[in-house]
Amino acid sequence: MKGPTSRGRKFRWMQVALGLVLATATLWAYADLRTHEFLLYDDNEYVSEHPVIRRGLSWEGIVYVFTQPHHATWHPLTGLSHLLDVTLFGLSAPAHLAVNLAFHIANALLLFALWWRLLDSAAVSFWIAAAFALHPLHVESVAWVSERKDVLSTCLALLATHAYVGWVRQPTGWRWWSVAGWYVAALLAKPMVVTLPLLLLLLDFWPLRRTQAQRPWFEQWWRLAREKTALFVLAFAFGVITIAAQTSRGAVEPLAASPLSFRLANACLAYALYLRDLVWPLGLAVFYPRRAVSGTELALAISVLAATTTIAWVWRRRCPWLWVGWLWYVIALAPVAGLVQAGDQARADRFTYLALTGIFVAVGWQTREWVARGRWAARGSCVAGMVLIGWWSARTAVQVRYWRNTETLFRHALEVTENNHVAHANLGADLLRQGRVDEAFFHLDRALAIRPYDPLARLSLGAAYAARGQWNEALDNYRQVLAVRPNHVSANFNAALVLMEIGQRDAARQHLEVALREDPHHSKAWVALGRILLDSNERDPAIAAYRRALEIDPRSVAAHAQLAVALEQAGNTEEALVHYREVTRLVPQDARAWFNLAAALRDAQRLAQAKEAFAQALAVAERTGEREVAARVREALGQF
Repeated sequence: MKGPTSRGRKFRWMQVALGLVLATATLWAYADLRTHEFLLYDDNEYVSEHPVIRRGLSWEGIVYVFTQPHHATWHPLTGLSHLLDVTLFGLSAPAHLAVNLAFHIANALLLFALWWRLLDSAAVSFWIAAAFALHPLHVESVAWVSERKDVLSTCLALLATHAYVGWVRQPTGWRWWSVAGWYVAALLAKPMVVTLPLLLLLLDFWPLRRTQAQRPWFEQWWRLAREKTALFVLAFAFGVITIAAQTSRGAVEPLAASPLSFRLANACLAYALYLRDLVWPLGLAVFYPRRAVSGTELALAISVLAATTTIAWVWRRRCPWLWVGWLWYVIALAPVAGLVQAGDQARADRFTYLALTGIFVAVGWQTREWVARGRWAARGSCVAGMVLIGWWSARTAVQVRYWRNTETLFRHALEVTENNHVAHANLGADLLRQGRVDEAFFHLDRALAIRPYDPLARLSLGAAYAARGQWNEALDNYRQVLAVRPNHVSANFNAALVLMEIGQRDAARQHLEVALREDPHHSKAWVALGRILLDSNERDPAIAAYRRALEIDPRSVAAHAQLAVALEQAGNTEEALVHYREVTRLVPQDARAWFNLAAALRDAQRLAQAKEAFAQALAVAERTGEREVAARVREALGQF
């Protein structure tokens, strides 16, 4: 006979083997991430163009993420993870996404281990974890660098749940402190996990079975809730902080903008549509626009939700997993159901990341019960479950490809949704950045036809007009944004650039001051302000503005180049040469940068070095076809 040690070893090997299968399948489904780029949709604001984050881990960066709301939400641990990624991998999107994927796989393995601990069933716990890892609704949380907060907060919340199960089974002080510690960390990564104390109460009911039928229900639930007082206090505090941060940044829509009845209707429809997408995950998009819900749609959605709730309630004692799984889904989604509307979306795939676990648990354990009672054949149920997982995996692999870059993402969104102003606006902005101005105009016009005051579309349309030199039209679009949001950073900055082009420097300066008051880390605004100050013969303030820009973004070519000019005018030739050289290091294929360095060296009477720099400028100009620069260089070389 095999002893306990042998059985334990076999049990561990089974866990490892199933874990490896789960990780391998997930890696296969997300293999296309290695070809992906940062998106021009939050990724630029979170990482790739953020003046602090893109510099990597530093004391300034750590202070920033812990003291400033990032994109209208305070989640310092997420910001810290982005800082660490930049330090380790630079601005390589596939590397950042690989970290997201690693967290996603870790979450699947944590779920696998958690439900095996709770249910003592390898088959059911593996199915729950595989459904979580491979369902297409979870692609958004993994394939989007900006959604690091989803995968990270869920990982920490699952660790808190593991710690809670350990505390229930062996209650000691240090175990409870570990629950609280992991929960605080999860909240610091993303405050959406404020619902975790309620989810732990559900686990108390089933499968931990900490309630007793013969005792008064209120007394039991009060005792279980009271022991989690610290967790509820933390949830409340972080909820208040989040709403305050989002409100201060204008991210929370006021009730006057959309009545409560409209929000309730959209919330009911969203709950029902998530269930539809769970079963039939086709037509998934990065953004689903809000719209008026028809009476038929609302009646059908309410019927589905009411019927499911009634069935789960009636069978709560005989089949407690149905009640727990359904409430898990409802409660986990509640913070983003739309009653407090942050953003313009009707729903979002990423919101289901933790919530769908409840449905997976209910379906998995109910199937196991039917098999145990002989109603379903075990082999047939296993085959059906694996076929479903296989289909979801294939759909996930397809869905991942849509996230390859900004253009593929929003073109797909336009294919599967209607009247999607966000997709048109973001696609237009991306096409404009690629220099495809005519195509950009088409999509920006479509966005504004759907939503006339869409700020991104207005800003991008203004930039498109500016690219054509149509300054008045550009300024008109920026002013339309400012009429609604006078402190809008990008609108003020872009308006300032146009005003500088048409010679209205005083007005431009006013807009830059507003932009910098709202966002002191806007390095490009500091550069523009320095240029205005230098043109107004305010040399010292200009130099200070350029230095501030370089403190924020040490790789700013414009700041180095213009600071060099200002320093040279001030007679500080040595420092000016340092910055001229830095420009050539940052953009070695810029012939003008080499020409400016050579001219500065010539004026400083360093003729040998100047001649060498002029020769380099000529070589670069001939290689890049810049004839005007090449002619000027030849003229300068002729003087030696």
